[in-house]
Amino acid sequence: MAKNSKFKHNNKAQSRLASIETTASLDAKTDKITERCKFNFHYFHHQEGISQNFEEWDKNELTKLLNKLNNYSEKSLDAWSKTPIGGKSFNVLEIYDYFPDKTDFSEPKHIPVEVKWARFRLEQKVRLIGFVIPKSYEGELHFETNSLFDTNTFYIVYLDRDHLFWKTEDE
Repeated sequence: MAKNSKFKHNNKAQSRLASIETTASLDAKTDKITERCKFNFHYFHHQEGISQNFEEWDKNELTKLLNKLNNYSEKSLDAWSKTPIGGKSFNVLEIYDYFPDKTDFSEPKHIPVEVKWARFRLEQKVRLIGFVIPKSYEGELHFETNSLFDTNTFYIVYLDRDHLFWKTEDE
């Protein structure tokens, strides 16, 4: 059966398509999308006089926050929890087994009790406080949603400009 003449082979179009290199692919060996951490703001909470709302941070502080989130999205939470800060014995991401005792914050009642509290160091005293799903939930299905728990997501709860969440003498 002969092809319809209006669908003739267009050499110019074929040449143009061939010149476009398509390298982005979920199956590419160089793609690390499954290792990149994610940030979730669903549990964000403001504690009057201690944590801050976005409105309380100026444009410069918010820009720094977004740049840090962009930077931190390059690796997994596990990688950041093993990345030291300067010569100190602390890491960019610290994951704690519990809500701190020595803190100015109150533990919010809307946060699941099974989580591990954590903090990202942004700069000097500035911290991003939140939690992660424990590794024991990795690969487990949520009973209601039938979706897998994500242990590579940082759930943001507080903006801590003054390092009031986990008070230490060393940090």
